[in-house]
Amino acid sequence: SGQISKPLTHIAIYGVWSRAPIAFFTALRASLRMVGCCKLSLDLLLPAPGLGSWEAGSCGDLAAPGAGLASRRRSASSREASLLRSARWKRTRQLSSPTGLRRSLQLLSLLVSGLSALKSSWQSAAGFPQRSSDTAFGRQRDLFPLSIVPESFIEELGWSAEESVALRLILDAQVASLNWLYGPARCCSKRTKSTAAQLDGLRRLFDRSVAFVARLDSVTDSSWEELLPSWAADNAMQAVAVQTSLVADRIDVLPRAGLVDPCPSLPPCLQSKLSTAGEVFPIDLPAMRPCTGVGGDKFEYVKLIAIQLRAGQLGLSRSAVGYGSIFAVGKRGSTRMRAIWHGAQVSALALRPPRPQHLASPTALLALRCGADEQIFVSKRDASCWFDQLRLPSHLRQYTGRPRVSVSELLLIGGLSLEEVQAALEDPSCKPRGSFTPVSRTWPMGFSWSSAVAQSYLLSLCEKSGLQNSGILACDVRSPSDLRLTHAAATDDIMLFAVGDRLAVCEAAERVDHTLEAEGVIRNRKKDVDGATDAAVVGVHLEDGHVLAAPPARCLCILYAITRLLQRPFVTPRELAALLGMIQWLDLLRRPKLAILEEVYRFTKRAADSQVASVPPGALVELCVSLLLGIYWQIDLRTPFLPLLSATDASTSFGFGVSVAKVPIDLVEHLSKLSEKQGGFVVFGDSPEHVDFPTQLGERCDVDLEGICFSDVLSLRRRFDAHINVLEGEAFVLWLRWLLRSRRHHVHRVVALVDSTAWLGASCKGRSSSQLNRLLRRVAALCFVADVLLYIVFIPSLWNPSDGASRGTRGKCQTSSR
Repeated sequence: SGQISKPLTHIAIYGVWSRAPIAFFTALRASLRMVGCCKLSLDLLLPAPGLGSWEAGSCGDLAAPGAGLASRRRSASSREASLLRSARWKRTRQLSSPTGLRRSLQLLSLLVSGLSALKSSWQSAAGFPQRSSDTAFGRQRDLFPLSIVPESFIEELGWSAEESVALRLILDAQVASLNWLYGPARCCSKRTKSTAAQLDGLRRLFDRSVAFVARLDSVTDSSWEELLPSWAADNAMQAVAVQTSLVADRIDVLPRAGLVDPCPSLPPCLQSKLSTAGEVFPIDLPAMRPCTGVGGDKFEYVKLIAIQLRAGQLGLSRSAVGYGSIFAVGKRGSTRMRAIWHGAQVSALALRPPRPQHLASPTALLALRCGADEQIFVSKRDASCWFDQLRLPSHLRQYTGRPRVSVSELLLIGGLSLEEVQAALEDPSCKPRGSFTPVSRTWPMGFSWSSAVAQSYLLSLCEKSGLQNSGILACDVRSPSDLRLTHAAATDDIMLFAVGDRLAVCEAAERVDHTLEAEGVIRNRKKDVDGATDAAVVGVHLEDGHVLAAPPARCLCILYAITRLLQRPFVTPRELAALLGMIQWLDLLRRPKLAILEEVYRFTKRAADSQVASVPPGALVELCVSLLLGIYWQIDLRTPFLPLLSATDASTSFGFGVSVAKVPIDLVEHLSKLSEKQGGFVVFGDSPEHVDFPTQLGERCDVDLEGICFSDVLSLRRRFDAHINVLEGEAFVLWLRWLLRSRRHHVHRVVALVDSTAWLGASCKGRSSSQLNRLLRRVAALCFVADVLLYIVFIPSLWNPSDGASRGTRGKCQTSSR
């Protein structure tokens, strides 16, 4: 104490996991107070990751992080509480962000510190096991709860002491996040060493964390700052912020628009709907008031209208019945802009459009697979200003009005001649005088029907190029059986994939080029990709020909935005929804990760979505956990299938049943094609022909399992009453816990059969708004630690091999029906 030269105001103790040092630090604080440190605040920044070592009352007079702040908040106004929270953040930020750390470690350390300040909300939501009430005796065989990552892993890196301490905090937070996701778990009364399966999972978590830090550090330019929402950008970042005020000269406009008529190439059902306005809009459409929003300066708006009139993208009408405003969106990485017609009001009054067919997504790309010594090659073609190329039927143009302009404005500001104005009139009998409403002559971006038309026409172009429908990658059709050449379509992008054959994908791209040219489609040649192993596809990156991963710039943007949100948790629900959309899209690489988000959804769905509000602590916890587990935004497409077929079932009369059978890998891969598909189901062998299945089940797949029998590995009596859907989920979790006890089953694609459509739909979606989400979180935690990709397929109860085990009859059962 005599060595202290200046007063201390705060001490943060890192990495204190057991009760033994608490008495020492309590005495230390008492000694420091004796020498003038009266305002000392001593915090333990992280709890034991799921080991229950931070129990109520175990820290003596040391309050858990946030406890003192919470007590002060109860007696202070909301503004004072906000100031206290901000001060606490700044104090923690100064301590936990040494200038010697690399940028990624600094931001992740800030995230962990902010999460620790929310510990009360975190722990209550996590449901960490309390040793006094939730203990079990016997050996620990399950993956959860996880212990901390061994120190030897970190020592292997050879990092500096400062970086090693920061990495240790991040790793412990990630382990705690997994335990939070899994929820309360039964553990042994005495702490035992980690099992082989747990160490295997911790090693992969460590490797992924180090790789994630390296990916964040690989972003050397300011591209990630352009992705930041406006509320998260610093003043210094405003120079690279995307401009949203309309500038006519920066809008991309085709020289001639509307040259492609998509209607003859659309499916017959869609053609018939577009043939008359009555199939798109109700006959008794209520009157709409003209809009006045021009996205910025009226001068720039008039200039833009003139440019689009010259290109044939717009026409002038006096009989418009639908209106929408105009706003500008900046293009990432350039100063160019995109003008969008805000047709939300018109879309709300229109009839429900058909869902876009076979739309590509990161989830659909997971069907790709290659061998250990193979690579996947990709070629891409992108249509330039795709919606502006597609001609809109004349009877629908009156519903796409924009803010009115006068002829004098078009002549004086836009530089048009009277002849050009006359040529742009929808009704040639009108005289170019007074004011007109600009209407779209092409399918406008922002109208609910435009996406279905653009996607359907793009699919027709793929078919004309010789690409088979059986080779398309989408979530609404069966996955391709032949992966040598596949393709995906996403509104204006055509992506071609070939496993191990670069020449095949390049030849397919040439056929697409010939088709686009024959149809008069203008493509953006700057975005062409030919036979590459590294490319951006539907918002994710294909790397080294076998890895699908989140773009590093987008990950860094999300990380920075969340740290800013922790510093000042006040945004509008609409602003937070934009950040949430970025996270959700990347979560499509790992759909189970969507189960993390619950409180965030409730906040973004508030009615007053344009009013600034305080983000609930629970929502902040979910965002932090989602980012910390962003290390799983990376999928190795070389992951093999596990030669094991499993089936789970539950019954209210007895309990849970699980059956497994060893089957050839070819059969498991064949069954996986039906996973996450709308209505696909499987039946075994000698299924009676007279059985009538509901039409909503969709495509039937008959599988011959002659010579293969299932063995019942679990037949357990239920210990609680619950809805049958919950029991089905509990049976699925029991199977997953049993399967992943052995590390031989880790890092595989696993196929499971279920007979509950409710559980199938929730698990394929990744999350649920019902009580099933609690079980989906457990499934997510187990899959992350074991690095398992699940393929869940529906099987009717008559052919479910685990049906007998769920009713108490255990043994070996053949695959025939009951």
